[in-house]
Amino acid sequence: MSDLRDWLRGNNLEQYADAFEANDIDLDILPDLDGRDLEQLGLSLGNRRRL
Repeated sequence: MSDLRDWLRGNNLEQYADAFEANDIDLDILPDLDGRDLEQLGLSLGNRRRL
């Protein structure tokens, strides 16, 4: 289990873990993502704001 998956689970966003992993996104890259990146990964508007 990846640290990112654990973090997403802890924030009720685990449904996006596969998309993040498929795109080689980890906890180091996560802070650099912008709204457009998150939208391309399939996150809803509410979850983009939450993240």
